[in-house]
Amino acid sequence: MYTAKDLDELMRIIIARGMQIEPEGIDHKHNEVVPGSPLSPIKLHLCTPDLRTEARLTEDDMQKIVQMWWQYVEYHRLHIPAIGGIPRVGERFAFMLQKYVREETGRHIPVIQAEKIAKAGGGREIGAVIPNKDYPSGGLWLIDDVVNWGRSKCEALLRYTQAGYRVTDNLVVVDYGVNANQLLDRLDSRLHSLLQLDSILLLGAQEKTMAMDIIAQTKAYLAASRLANAELPLESGRFVNKIA
Repeated sequence: MYTAKDLDELMRIIIARGMQIEPEGIDHKHNEVVPGSPLSPIKLHLCTPDLRTEARLTEDDMQKIVQMWWQYVEYHRLHIPAIGGIPRVGERFAFMLQKYVREETGRHIPVIQAEKIAKAGGGREIGAVIPNKDYPSGGLWLIDDVVNWGRSKCEALLRYTQAGYRVTDNLVVVDYGVNANQLLDRLDSRLHSLLQLDSILLLGAQEKTMAMDIIAQTKAYLAASRLANAELPLESGRFVNKIA
């Protein structure tokens, strides 16, 4: 199992190479879905630049995350029957985890992909799930780099449910801690994360690797988001997490 030292090192990587900072605020998925929702001064991009132009992680950084995820899964004696990777970052992580588990254990975990659609007016949405003849239905874990309000996870959950899968669990690197876990609980889907964003902000303040005004703005964003996301209802009858 990874240690506190490993988690600290991962947080330092995120601060140094995985963080976009814009004091005026950066759009996330929930800002598309919920007009008027708070804007964050930071956005995490835990991937290589070929996946997101704002990202600066290396392949080794991503591999470190995959190894820590698998250590988490084994330590808690969890079982991943199949993986759904949210495009494009989650999809890359899904194939990396599939490869790592196969090399470490000899076990094959199916990956079920989904399309990602660029909308005409800007933004993106998750499209149809691509059929997998080796695993046509059943339980599935969704993988992505972060969870903020959880709206993209709900969108992905809907798409995979429509395709005949049940999303039992969600695995991310960083949870912003703004009640996405409660939202997913209401859909009978658990959330697992290596880190909370509050812990990254604390380390950034202690080691003076993040500007204090950005930390303060981010904390204010998190406080406002916790309140707003807790009060926001799901669309009645839209998100039903069960195999049709």
